[in-house]
Amino acid sequence: RLADAAALITQGKPEQAVAIADGILRAASGCIPALLTMAKAFAKLPGRMKDADAACEQAMKLAPRDPAVYRTLADIREAQGKRAQALGFRSTASELERTNRSGGRNY
Repeated sequence: RLADAAALITQGKPEQAVAIADGILRAASGCIPALLTMAKAFAKLPGRMKDADAACEQAMKLAPRDPAVYRTLADIREAQGKRAQALGFRSTASELERTNRSGGRNY
């Protein structure tokens, strides 16, 4: 179902993607991929950037060492034209990937 939501985002149907992600989160509260999909979808909707940020913040609280969280934040900031912030989040994601490969954990 998350793959369907991601496809809907790329097809320009973020409202439908939010509905799918929300349904997943109702069944599996704290599902990091669903939170990140929801953030990406909200970021595509006018006036919903605060919701995108909130979904990312929730994911970050649940999985502070998951590089996917920081990659999503980077993508959202890049789309906003906030390149310096995007670069910082990408750097954090890369560092976490290196740490996790050398024996660290994502969660």
